Amino acid sequence: PLDLQSVISSTSSSSPPSGTKTETNEERSVAAKDNCLELRGSSGQWVQDWQYANRSQYRSHGSYGTDHLASQLFTPSKETPFRLSTSWRWQDDNCPVSEITNQGFCRVCEKLGVTRILILGDSLNIQFTMALKSLLGFSPKTKRGYGFNGQLRQTKIPCSFSNNGTKEIFHVTLMPYRRSPLTDFDYLKSEALNLTTPNSYRLFVQNNPNRTVILANTGPWMHNKNDYRRAFSNVVYWIESFPDIAKKKIYAFYRPSIPGHFQCSPPILTEVDQKINSSYIKNMTTESPYQNYGEYREYIHQIPLDQYLEKKLNWLDFEDYNQYSYDVLQNRSREQQEPKIHWLNIFNSSVLRKDGHISSEDCLHYSYGGPVDWWVHFFYSMLGDLIESPDIK
Repeated sequence: PLDLQSVISSTSSSSPPSGTKTETNEERSVAAKDNCLELRGSSGQWVQDWQYANRSQYRSHGSYGTDHLASQLFTPSKETPFRLSTSWRWQDDNCPVSEITNQGFCRVCEKLGVTRILILGDSLNIQFTMALKSLLGFSPKTKRGYGFNGQLRQTKIPCSFSNNGTKEIFHVTLMPYRRSPLTDFDYLKSEALNLTTPNSYRLFVQNNPNRTVILANTGPWMHNKNDYRRAFSNVVYWIESFPDIAKKKIYAFYRPSIPGHFQCSPPILTEVDQKINSSYIKNMTTESPYQNYGEYREYIHQIPLDQYLEKKLNWLDFEDYNQYSYDVLQNRSREQQEPKIHWLNIFNSSVLRKDGHISSEDCLHYSYGGPVDWWVHFFYSMLGDLIESPDIK
């Protein structure tokens, strides 16, 4: 099996999993094509692509409140027509990453029979939801839509397909399910054990006559490894606890936790913009991702441990959290437990993105658009993989 640590190396291209034979480029290419659900995201690099930036822009109010505005405060120039953090495209070494479009998303959902997507997790999964809606053309039109309650509203994405020459309309409903502290995840287990009345989110999955995608995550709110393992186990138990008739219609994904970047780079803003948020640094023109994992690790070692402890940040534990989850999901896969929970590998690419964070006061969350858009592209690419997967009936 693919070991998480083995696909992270000190170069932009990762070494093959330990214990495997060395393959030629041609052999590796063929293997990757047949196993993109496993390999995509394990190795690659960020390349600057202003054409990508041009085609991926969407109406954005940044994130949260007025002090976090991103695109609205950015002043374009000839050299930098868009915010720098929107100009980076992930170039994968193993499998292409398809950029999501409304038409492509609807086609994939129609092929898979998916009409509902439940996104379970904390504020970072809510950011994923907002990026997904925005890239599909449904970004909120007002700042209120980016507020706490606005981000938790379900959204119906209208889709259509041709059935014997007749245009058929269907909707894919996106439902964010915010779960943050450990008590939230303990509730999931209580619900799975039928100790509580099923809430609207569980019924959202259970009562769907069609197929449902579940994307889950936990991590940033957990204070230690034991708490994380408990929360993660509750997520898996909750997914496994659906009645067989519903469980057979679930496509499940788990997203690894992405650490923040201590002393992150803020977006480029003008002197006037800085007066709105003094934490931004004037004319930051060198905003770019790390070249490789080794560069990222070097940065980590430069930050004194007591600074993490002082701010009560558990980011250094995230790789252990992720490795534990990855191993559990690999064991489930080997034992053919249902439903299969796929690993959405955005970690190797995202840890390189020190750029695009909301501000130097919030180096965990990202502004819209930016790195979180690529979480969506990875997710969309994996949905496309499922169409051809032999595991899908």
